Parts: sequence; C-alpha cells; structure tokens
Amino acid sequence: MSKQKDSVIVKNKTASRNFILGDSYQAGIVLEGWEVKSLRNKKVDVKDCYVTLKNREAWLIGMKIL
Repeated sequence: MSKQKDSVIVKNKTASRNFILGDSYQAGIVLEGWEVKSLRNKKVDVKDCYVTLKNREAWLIGMKIL
C-alpha cells in the first residue's frame, strides 16, 4: 500500500484574491486515466470554474483538464 500525502494540486488564486471565502469543504471526484496524468502534471485550468449545490450534491462547473 503506498502512502499518499495531502497536497494541493491546483488552487484558484484569483478567487481567493477577489472574493471573501467562507467555509472550506473537501470532496473527491472520479477521474479516468488520462485525467489523472494531466492533473499530476498540473495541466488543469480552474480560472473560470465554480461549485454549485444541487440536491445535496456539489457540482464542479467549468474546470478544464488539458
């Protein structure tokens, strides 16, 4: 079993600079092979993404995995 350290892969610096961020939540998402590889290489754009709540589920809208 490999140890996995908690580390931030990507952070939306613009959002934390332009808005007052309240509560913080952590969630997981299901990814395919190529998406995992792109995230590990930090090829992701979160500049225009946001989270919305629908039926007690959090939906990530607008994230681009390159």
